[in-house]
Amino acid sequence: MHKVFRLIMERLRSMFRSPEEKMLEEREEIGRLKVAQELLRSEKASGPGIRPKGDDQLLQLLSDDLEDVLQSYSQEVRKFEDIVEKVHLDDLDSSLSEDEEDNIRHAVREYRNDSEIPQTVRELVDGENGLRSKWGEATELEDVEEEFTDLVYALRDFSGQNYGEVLNIWEPNVEQEKIDSLMAEVKSESISILEDISNEEIEELWNKTGAKVDESESLNEVTGSSAAIHEFLANYMLSGNPMRMPVRIAESGMEYGNPLMAPLQTTDQSFWAKSLDTTAHEFGHTFGRQNLSEQHMYLPLGEPPSEAVDEGSARFYQNHIFRSKEFLEFLSEGSNDSPKGFLKNHGVPDFEAENLYAWFNAIEPENTKRVSADPITYPLHVAVRYELEKELIESDRSVEELVDNLHENWEDKMQEYIGDHIGIEYDLDESETILQDVHWGKGKFGYFPNYTLGDVMAANWRQKMNDDLERNVSEYANTADLDSINNCISENIWQHGKAVWERSDYTDLETDAYIEHLRSKASGLYK
Repeated sequence: MHKVFRLIMERLRSMFRSPEEKMLEEREEIGRLKVAQELLRSEKASGPGIRPKGDDQLLQLLSDDLEDVLQSYSQEVRKFEDIVEKVHLDDLDSSLSEDEEDNIRHAVREYRNDSEIPQTVRELVDGENGLRSKWGEATELEDVEEEFTDLVYALRDFSGQNYGEVLNIWEPNVEQEKIDSLMAEVKSESISILEDISNEEIEELWNKTGAKVDESESLNEVTGSSAAIHEFLANYMLSGNPMRMPVRIAESGMEYGNPLMAPLQTTDQSFWAKSLDTTAHEFGHTFGRQNLSEQHMYLPLGEPPSEAVDEGSARFYQNHIFRSKEFLEFLSEGSNDSPKGFLKNHGVPDFEAENLYAWFNAIEPENTKRVSADPITYPLHVAVRYELEKELIESDRSVEELVDNLHENWEDKMQEYIGDHIGIEYDLDESETILQDVHWGKGKFGYFPNYTLGDVMAANWRQKMNDDLERNVSEYANTADLDSINNCISENIWQHGKAVWERSDYTDLETDAYIEHLRSKASGLYK
């Protein structure tokens, strides 16, 4: 449902015909109903506990009420559409404050971008027998080839075979020219780093350290207490503030101050090291949503800034805090009442910080998955997907021809960018290539570059914090004293909402700090 904001209506009604007050009242009612629904769902998802009696019946009543309200509300949305069509952003009332102007500007842009996506694309993904429902069950491309081909054609029609239009759906703040040059530079430098490491060094380090973590027991095999581990880690990263783990925020408005965190959507979530790593990544997403501006709740300045910034937050806490040698040393030391003692009591076996550091950061020769890739090869996994989907959208060749060769091209790029430099000959099946990620099945073409944009941002955040804070990031990580870091990210990123790109110098996309981070990581591992 398109968002209609009280502030925007108040400011626009003097410039254009006013929508009825009923529109605002119904919008507020929808918000209350959605919040009530999600509160009930979150309580049910969290398992046994105190819940209102008859909550199933109440949830059904809320659903019925919401359906009635939405049916009436749809007429008012059309009125809003008429207003938006008349808005000229350069002619906004000069009496607007900076916040008001930014809220209107970003709301209109968001609405226009969203409304331009054809219904055909939405139906191909989410309609009856849509691609999303089939993708997760597919074992080879043939299972979804017809739907996938139709979706690519629909995206070509929508974008005019301009990949920039597809990128704009997910990150409207960065032009395609900038993304193309950034992706090319990061790919080239990452390959250069691999070329400086011998195959023998890669194999020796992994077998000596990282492989030892793989041999340890999983949480489920020991105690089944992975939820306690996630809560423990998040508590430390949030400097002791309480968090509940089982549910991810689902609706706008549930973010503000609501300490819910995403579940682990991975087949190997029971493995303790993977569980901790995923928790650190999801913490970055959740932390940001907890630090949105409550003053601008439901408005663009109170919403997540963008997909690239969101991924930057997740990658910062995962790569620059949790996977750092300093933080892992903190987790590995101490007695029974220390972090190490807590982890051990909840099923995590004894581990050496050196081994765990290698497991998270060293190149694992046999790995073919993006989500579990080391920091050095990770941007190359992203590059493969970015280049293939760009070709699908922009090529003059038929979609059918490109789809027929998609698996082979994927495997060739993996071999050229990674395999040839680490002494591995890839022989992959389609579940390890095209079907590996859920993004294309959800219609999220153009999303993958946000992971690299996020990595670049995260490295720049670290560099700026080293200059701006009393201590550098490594020193804070070594004691798990993250208040200063958390406050810095909150104030410079999340509190600006969608205006962060205009208001903050924490959105720098120069790649120097990121490349230096990768080189430093590699030289520290492979001396």
